Amino acid sequence: NTSSTPTPPPIPTPTTEPISDNTIPGKIEAEDYTAMYGIDTEGCSEGTLNVGWTNAGDWMDYNVNVQSAGQYTVEFRVAAQDPTGTLELRKGGTVLGSVIPPNTGGWQAWTTVSTTVNLSQGQQTLRVYLTGGNVNINWINFTTSSSTPTPTSTPAPTGWTLVWSDEFDGTSLDTGK
Repeated sequence: NTSSTPTPPPIPTPTTEPISDNTIPGKIEAEDYTAMYGIDTEGCSEGTLNVGWTNAGDWMDYNVNVQSAGQYTVEFRVAAQDPTGTLELRKGGTVLGSVIPPNTGGWQAWTTVSTTVNLSQGQQTLRVYLTGGNVNINWINFTTSSSTPTPTSTPAPTGWTLVWSDEFDGTSLDTGK
């Protein structure tokens, strides 16, 4: 009777490439960052978690997959007490857009602020950078912006007068003139 020792399953090799499940357009929970500096998370009154304990120079990176290039409205769900500075959305060293978080009067008193940015298509890393502090962030939502121009009327040329004169005698049109 021969006994054999079962072979353990292979241990998966961790990937060094971050996996992006953040699709734009779409909503990204602030705590779903792939890298960060200086922040922490806490329970959120709106569910899940929020990013908090923010100071100037703190940041969060998000790996995203932008479905199509174009203009997007970016909404930040924020709560703040005596906030300082701005929230900037960056790609590399370029600031794509920024918002000024208002004083909402409490760490869980939420409001939404927005800006418009242009994004290129494909996988990329976007950074939320804080130039100041005292702001909690719950989520970031990206929606496509309408790029349909608003029609405007063309003004009539100045100095022109349109005069209409028909040759109607009350019973028929005088075509002889």
